[in-house]
Amino acid sequence: MKKLIIIGIVILVIIAGAAIVIIGFMGGPDVSQYEFLTTPRITTIEDSEMLEVQVTGNPDEVLQKGFSLLFSTYFKIKDVPKGPGLTIPRLRCDVPVDKPVSAYSNEDYVSGYTWRLGLSVPRGSVLPEVKDEEGLTVLITTWDYGEVAEILHKGPYEDELPTIVALESFVKSKGYTFKGIHEEEYLKSPGMLFVKPEDYYTIIRYPVMKD
Repeated sequence: MKKLIIIGIVILVIIAGAAIVIIGFMGGPDVSQYEFLTTPRITTIEDSEMLEVQVTGNPDEVLQKGFSLLFSTYFKIKDVPKGPGLTIPRLRCDVPVDKPVSAYSNEDYVSGYTWRLGLSVPRGSVLPEVKDEEGLTVLITTWDYGEVAEILHKGPYEDELPTIVALESFVKSKGYTFKGIHEEEYLKSPGMLFVKPEDYYTIIRYPVMKD
């Protein structure tokens, strides 16, 4: 009888653990620690060693190939963590800015640029042998940061424009201007199970400088 009770407890623990995992997957990762970024901020970030894939053109046509190449290359790098305890760094993506953000249209925002997709890697990482793919460039490089402005966008990517404009207004109110490219860091994104577009969480980031 005692043995049956112990077995029953073990089964309940396993079921409870599985339920927690399933619930976590259904809602995606816990991003509550980033809720404060719904209010924009200016902060300082250290430069980061990155595995980078460059793609050019309409993201609907080229980004998926870039993502696949980025992640397949990442797991070939000797010094990145591997195994059951693996934690993959969050994907970052940026696109050059060639006019004031407030003048963007959604069509301008998603096409015609060279996009950089990146995953952070340990310093000193060596790029493994990569099969060439037309229109894609792979390298290990440093992304420069320093002072940046950040804001959290919740929802579909096509609805980002008002969030970007709000960040631009905040930056101007603090006596700063944008000095570099638009970057996004994905907290909840399409690659996660059961995460709908209205539940996407994206950190939008720009390097800034004092006027």
